[in-house]
Amino acid sequence: MGSRSSLTSQLRESLQRGLWIAGERMPSLRTIAKLHHVSVATVHNVYTELVDDGLLMALPRSGFVVTIPEQHTQATNSSLNARLASMLEDETSGHFIPLATSLTDHRLLPSKRFAKIASTIAAQPDPGYGQQSGNRTLRRQLARRYASTGMSCGPDDFIITAGASGAILLALSAVTQPGDTVLLEQPCYPGFFTLLKQLQLQPLPIPLDAIQGFDLNKLDEAFSHKGTRALLCCPHFQNPTGHLWTENARKDIIELCSKHHIILLEDDIYSDLHHTPQRPTPLACTSTDAVICGTSSRILGPDYGVGWLYTGPLATRINSNQHITRPGGFIQRMVAAILTNGLYDQHLDHIRPIYKQRVTELVTCAQTFLPAQSTIHCPQGGTTVWIELPQHIDTTRLAAGAHNAGINIAPGSLFYQNETPSHALRLNAAFWDASHVKAIETLGRLINRMH
Repeated sequence: MGSRSSLTSQLRESLQRGLWIAGERMPSLRTIAKLHHVSVATVHNVYTELVDDGLLMALPRSGFVVTIPEQHTQATNSSLNARLASMLEDETSGHFIPLATSLTDHRLLPSKRFAKIASTIAAQPDPGYGQQSGNRTLRRQLARRYASTGMSCGPDDFIITAGASGAILLALSAVTQPGDTVLLEQPCYPGFFTLLKQLQLQPLPIPLDAIQGFDLNKLDEAFSHKGTRALLCCPHFQNPTGHLWTENARKDIIELCSKHHIILLEDDIYSDLHHTPQRPTPLACTSTDAVICGTSSRILGPDYGVGWLYTGPLATRINSNQHITRPGGFIQRMVAAILTNGLYDQHLDHIRPIYKQRVTELVTCAQTFLPAQSTIHCPQGGTTVWIELPQHIDTTRLAAGAHNAGINIAPGSLFYQNETPSHALRLNAAFWDASHVKAIETLGRLINRMH
């Protein structure tokens, strides 16, 4: 009995930890019996017990398959990072309507053309580790793109990094010391809090209204806070609100940064997904205090994601000998080729109207099925929509109910320091199809049941 009990516990834990996933066939009775030195009959009894628990299903003459939904395999760690990782896993599992993350639709990628470029690069001689600042062709292409917006820049003004987060880490490392303060928008991308904690920096969130933006008086007061070194912001289609700085706000904030000698760290990962005719102008076009942190992952997908830092005023502060984590040379050459041959812009021309239409459809659907008192912010770029529900709605509770209904959403609390309860939520329109209409209708019913 001891052997059976031990094996049951071990297999149950393995299933709950996700070693096998829904729909996957379990190892045969003989395989498990041999591996654990028990009889085939014992394994059959264990599998039968797991069937009774709802973890497995017996198929006639075909063994046993896993039935445990992937939401049951989530880590028990309740930390923000664990919750974000779990949300991403659910989003890509195929078992949920994916509305939670800010991922873009991989199905729209020109994969065959990417494969052809990859084949060509693979056949070329390996240049080795390359330059400390990253592939020069890639940096030249980035400089050309930003120069076309009016910036004065060249290849040597860019450093290739492991994603936009790598660029932000590098910039903050150059301008801060442990204990310094960094201002950031609130709500904001939750990963920013993790980055600041990693560098032992103090976040000072400044409220950001999805329509009005910053309260400039509060921002000016925060700039005067002792030890404040930088403002980390996303001025174009901000995550999660979709807010776009007005020209007046842009001018005022740049002047405040100059007045207080504050570095502007521009998170520039959504600008290429503008729904308007023109790409928003980078802050560095008109500010000598601005640096730019960007990534190709929002356009080309995570498999072809590289980050970059436009160093601007930090050029002399970044030690050229310091270790910089960056993607492999092959990926850098891939992205450089995609930019050089025009495929990047062709892909943008293809996906921008699609995402604009999907965002419009999500907004229209939300206006139909969500409470009339809701405020639904339709962004001018990106793929996500910020929705403020009636004040009494706790969207963390709503997210739990939606999860049980097979719908993945991002509650507003994720985007606030200490996960402050919120009546807002963020929905992603990138994968929008007919099933999403039913999902929004279900959300409306769940909200109507909350008091």
